[in-house]
Amino acid sequence: TGFADSVLESLSLVCFRDLGFPRPQQQREYRGLVNGKQYWADFYWKEFDVIGEADGAAKYADPEFLRGRTVEQAVLDEKEREDELRAQCSGFLRWEWADAWAGAPLAAKLVRAGVKRTR
Repeated sequence: TGFADSVLESLSLVCFRDLGFPRPQQQREYRGLVNGKQYWADFYWKEFDVIGEADGAAKYADPEFLRGRTVEQAVLDEKEREDELRAQCSGFLRWEWADAWAGAPLAAKLVRAGVKRTR
């Protein structure tokens, strides 16, 4: 789509289609309610008010993503970001490569978060 920030996000879009889930909005912008910071959610299903995040280990290990932060600071920053996003939706889920490759774990997480299959 041109909006995917990673290969995992592109793979996830294929999985959503193949598993019968509706296509979400990509890279939706949010502002933190407490801290006012700008955040981007990987995926958002408006009809279910659910945010989805496709996360690999690189977020906490790759120097490009860490941008000079320690792993501990990256984890704390992500916890703050998730708290801000969770406060603005009805459902929130994360998945990793293994979930997307296998399919069934991703489908289970989507359903548990409130995303319904359309076919």
